[in-house]
Order: sequence, then structure tokens, then C-alpha cells
Amino acid sequence: MRPVLFALVFCAASFYSGSEAFADEDEGYGKSDWPLSLVKRPIVPAKGMLQVQGDTLRMNLSKGSAFEPISLAPDFFYGVKKGWTVGLTHDTGICFTGVDGGCAKAYNDVGVELQMSLMGRGSFQLAATGGASLASVSDPFVAGLNFGFLSRLRIGKVAVDARPRIYVGLAGRDSQADLLDIPVDVNYQLNQQTAVGVETGVSAVLDDPGGTNRIPFGLAALFAVNEKIDFGLALRLTNMAGSDGGIDGREFVGRFGLRL
Repeated sequence: MRPVLFALVFCAASFYSGSEAFADEDEGYGKSDWPLSLVKRPIVPAKGMLQVQGDTLRMNLSKGSAFEPISLAPDFFYGVKKGWTVGLTHDTGICFTGVDGGCAKAYNDVGVELQMSLMGRGSFQLAATGGASLASVSDPFVAGLNFGFLSRLRIGKVAVDARPRIYVGLAGRDSQADLLDIPVDVNYQLNQQTAVGVETGVSAVLDDPGGTNRIPFGLAALFAVNEKIDFGLALRLTNMAGSDGGIDGREFVGRFGLRL
């Protein structure tokens, strides 16, 4: 339980210090003037905004198991107050291809996440995150806690997003090990409505970070129809350079963003 207690104290301190700092900032962007450009957007939704985001459509294209599974996995976040956001998240979500097609069940995972903006404006943004996830509600039951950060560094038309997170298992630890996950995206704003990017990072088992890790690589594009609606896609190699890496693990992701 030591990692759990440490993470709880760390996130509580981050949330408190962030709320004190955020109270002194200007309002920044709101629902009525949300940026069209991807790289200029805040990393958390504005107060009163409902945002649908994430890897909405996920399609496995790996060697020997193409199209198994196919799922819809949207995330829903709401700005409950200035700088504070609560969300409902999915890794797999609604799975369409059945047990024989890689689905444990039609719906088998859900999570909740709290985001607190620590630095909400300017060329560098930072938010602390914490939450709980049920990675499997069926047998085996798998549940755990997540703690981490969202960050964005913007330099002109380029934005570097990092989302480091630690997962600590509470149930089903034999099925899901404790993880350190650090996704990193680099996006370039081609024009006001279109951005292209590279997705990579590292995911490692905490007990064996050098021997059990994954390093994905992907190419992505996003098109903003307007300030409220986005469409995007990504093609990924799910473990290009990690342990036992190669090009056999592949995934197509379709993205849909909606802000109300």
C-alpha cells in the first residue's frame, strides 16, 4: 500500500497548490471562445463545458488478429468549476466483435478521473490527474488507482503533449501489473483547422521496467470542423521498439471530439 499512500498524498498536495495558484490567473478561454487550433487549446475543458474525446473508435489490425476486437471507447469530461474537471473514461468501451473476436464482454471497463489545472495558460500548461478504473468488471475482476499529470509545451505551431501516469492495482493484480505509462504526442498545426502529429511514449511494468516495456509509434491527423466538433485518425504500431517489439502489433484509431 506504500505506493498508493504516496500517490494520494502527492496528488492531494498538487491539487491544493494548483488551486491556490489558479485562483490568481485570468479567466483564459471559455465555452464561447474556445480555440479552433489544436495547439492553442487548454488541456482541460472550460467551466460548464461537456467534452467528448479520446480514442473513440479502436480497431485492432495486428498480424493474425485483424479486426478482433473493434470497439467504441469515448471519454466524457465536464468542467465542474474553473480549473476542475471530472470525467468518465474507457480503455475498450463498447466491444462489437464478441468473445470469439477478442471481446471479454460487450461492455467490461469504466473509469472515473479528476483533473485539476495547475498552470492553465501560456506556452506551458500542466494539470494533475487522479482516479479509479475498473479494467474488467467480469471474471477476473480488475480494479486500480491512477495518478499522474497532463502537460502541454507549445512553441509556435508545435505542441508537445505528455501524459505520465502510474497505475496501482487494488484487485486482480495477477491479471494487471502496476504500470508506469508515459504517452507523448508531438503535433504540428498545418493551418487553423488541421493538425498532424507523431504519437509515441513508453509503458513499463513497475516491478520490471527494463525487461517488460512497450514503446508505440503512430501517425495522426485531426481536423476541426468548428470550435465544437473535431474528426481525427491515427495509425499505430502498438510496440515498435519495446521488449519483443516489432511491426506485428497494429491499431487504427478513429477520433471524434464534441464540446457542448
